[in-house]
Amino acid sequence: MFTFQHRQPYDITVALGYYKFGIAECIEKNHDDTDPNAVLREILNGNVYLFDVLDNTFQVGFVVLSEVTQLYADTKILHVDFAHLEGTADGVMRLYASLPPFAKEKGFDQIAFRSKRKGWTKFCKRTGFDGKTRVYYKELTDGC
Repeated sequence: MFTFQHRQPYDITVALGYYKFGIAECIEKNHDDTDPNAVLREILNGNVYLFDVLDNTFQVGFVVLSEVTQLYADTKILHVDFAHLEGTADGVMRLYASLPPFAKEKGFDQIAFRSKRKGWTKFCKRTGFDGKTRVYYKELTDGC
């Protein structure tokens, strides 16, 4: 099991290049149009949380997490915004096995993530995510 160490916003400035590179890599793999600087700004402003992912005491990556509350269902959701892992073959499976106890301990009811990558569907069963809920987006332009 991995463990998670919260990084305070003032702590990440020492390794800002490392975190920015990892976030940019996640964005590229996910074919996302998010700006890594915008993510770092939200971390530094305390609007989202950065946790180092540790295997024993060795850092193997980090996750950027945010809190979402479904107001109508009174459900507190831990959203995995970005997950950057390195040097571990079974890292994704271990990460998603390690997140539920962590989230439960923090008072969350669910864990969620989003991805444009179709390959995630094969991991859903093994990691306990149903993958059935879809959110559809329409970009609004001048002509709507």
